[in-house]
Amino acid sequence: MFLSFAKPEAAFLVLSGISAFKDTSLSLTKNTGFLIDSGRVFRPLEWRASLEVFMMIDNPNQLKASAEFTQTIISLLSTGRGVHAETAISAASRIAGTFALRSCGLPMSQFTPGTPILGDVIDEQGNKVLATVNDTLAGLNVELNSSNYELPEDNTPHMQLAEVQSMLDAPFRAIIDKYHLSEEEGAHAAAVSTAVLIEKAASCLDPNIGYTVAVYGMVEACKTVPIA
Repeated sequence: MFLSFAKPEAAFLVLSGISAFKDTSLSLTKNTGFLIDSGRVFRPLEWRASLEVFMMIDNPNQLKASAEFTQTIISLLSTGRGVHAETAISAASRIAGTFALRSCGLPMSQFTPGTPILGDVIDEQGNKVLATVNDTLAGLNVELNSSNYELPEDNTPHMQLAEVQSMLDAPFRAIIDKYHLSEEEGAHAAAVSTAVLIEKAASCLDPNIGYTVAVYGMVEACKTVPIA
């Protein structure tokens, strides 16, 4: 199983009546892209024209970085069949959450990687980055209409958080350095990539499920001490 939006009234998703980030249980001028194949698989393909960019992104270099983030995910996750949709979406959202957490200015070196970390500043940053996913989906005319945010077992990503960070952290850091972005700006750039992947997978993966995958991944990454 491979690879008009109604913006939520709150700036964050509510799961079972709890803010996703409070729930501790849990214009681009040139783009890169992919073709959707059967069985929820992405196959790399040259993208059509350009996207108009719509959200609260002030630095155009964030959009350039986002395009490179998307291509990096596709390139590194690609197999003979393509790229597993849920894994690609989750990878982008987890890196967005990782950058958001690091941008909070907390003394990460004092904590053991993989352990939970909580705090109001984390919730605030996470909600802002998730709002960028929402705004980007709105600009892409992706319509979300489900109130069920349970993630079906069949839609579980194929990689764990630590695996995603091990694979993508270094190349993503190189991209944000290339464009002179802060980690907060990088988080929002990765959020744009997350939405783009949801939109491009829509012919093989319900965007409501894609969005749920993204939220689960982002919350997990925001609430977990990252690897070095």
